Amino acid sequence: MADSDEKTLTADPLATWQTDGIVWSIEYARGVVYVGGTFNKVRPPGAKPGQREVARKNFAAFDAVTGKLLSCAHRFTGAGNTVRALKATADGKMLYVGGSFANAGKARAANAVALNTAGCSLRKDFRPKISSAVRAIDVTKSAVYLGGDFTAVNGRERERIAAFTRRGALLPFKAEIEAPVRAISAAPEYGKIIVGGDFQLVNEDLEASLVALHPRTGKTVAQYTDWLPARSVVKALVRDKTKFYVAAEGNGTGIFDGRIAASLRTGKLVWRDTCLGATQALALHNGVLYSGSHAHNCRDTPGGFPEHQNRQHFLAQSTRNRHILHWFPDTNEGIGEQNGPRAMAMAGGILWAGGEFTTVNNRPQQSLTRFGAGPDRGLRRTRPSSRPRSRAPVG
Repeated sequence: MADSDEKTLTADPLATWQTDGIVWSIEYARGVVYVGGTFNKVRPPGAKPGQREVARKNFAAFDAVTGKLLSCAHRFTGAGNTVRALKATADGKMLYVGGSFANAGKARAANAVALNTAGCSLRKDFRPKISSAVRAIDVTKSAVYLGGDFTAVNGRERERIAAFTRRGALLPFKAEIEAPVRAISAAPEYGKIIVGGDFQLVNEDLEASLVALHPRTGKTVAQYTDWLPARSVVKALVRDKTKFYVAAEGNGTGIFDGRIAASLRTGKLVWRDTCLGATQALALHNGVLYSGSHAHNCRDTPGGFPEHQNRQHFLAQSTRNRHILHWFPDTNEGIGEQNGPRAMAMAGGILWAGGEFTTVNNRPQQSLTRFGAGPDRGLRRTRPSSRPRSRAPVG
């Protein structure tokens, strides 16, 4: 197979609803796409801000195929008024919701709850009291792992990560992490819970933003200390059957902004790209790693492009060898911290992406978009280096 033979999705977006704020998380379960973020209303495809808006407070649900807005509409309010993390069980029957909120509808909550996806009802048994924001969730057959800014759960010490039964009982799993956890990827069949974030110390050892913990105890089982410089943090993790993939964001000179692939079994590096432009989100589909970033220099990555002033916010790479594939839809940087895409998830054969952007392929589209299998009209497959320059790059 040639370096770039993997087939990508179309670069032409499908009609998608929009929000009036930022989308931080997307999850798919049983034909429904759930979206969490910091927003008050949603509006149909093509509608301008203020037109045909429907109330949705930081949480919305859509038909995964048609994109239609669904009635599942719990309001997440209070505290930071934000949903940061969504994760469904493998069977799709339960959806875990984390963030910074004090209420889930009329019920009191403390930054984490669970829903039954059938009927969109709040579960009464999963109501942990988390002392601060939840930023990451992953689920196994026997446990739910939450990561974030918190230092206490149900009045007990839990530093930035905790584990529960699916019905909300706190488990003995415990690790000491000195700064926020932003991503969790569970691999219990390999005896690992892979954790990424802002931290430098885990269980009193230097870990440089990435570590693997024992699924039951929280003790360190694998270290990756030479993969990331001190000024880079891990923003997202995804995995397939044999590898896990890391998204990094750096600040300053000598940082790492790109993506890493590594073996789940051995923990050894498979590949590491060299793109500059902080990576915020990842999704996997048919041997392709899709990412959201603001890449502006991929000169030394196969299939990449040289330094340019017009940032590229979506990329696709071969999971085999990091080769950048010919798929270049784009967004602007949008509102908030102006990073463009913030979240990605596959829903069947459709890639959903959310974030801070207000345009997609130079057309108005706020915070949500999606890409399918085709037909591909080729509207946005131009390699970034051939586009007009618009602004100076930032790492």
